[in-house]
Amino acid sequence: MVFIAGPRQVGKTTLAKDIVAKQFAKPQYFNWDNRTDRKKILQSEWPGNADLIILDEIHKYKEWKAYVIGEYDTLD
Repeated sequence: MVFIAGPRQVGKTTLAKDIVAKQFAKPQYFNWDNRTDRKKILQSEWPGNADLIILDEIHKYKEWKAYVIGEYDTLD
């Protein structure tokens, strides 16, 4: 797990998307601010073959820490 943190409007999302574009074959990007993405996040609807999953703005979800740890712990 990698967390990117910093003040607003400094390029965290841009950095994450740039890393995805250059280094991963099957990435998945989800943004908590997007209703469709939020539903997919809460239902754990991402492809099993994803080699990277980005959860942008996930900190806005009150239970995000327990959620991320729980999802991570279920991976083989």
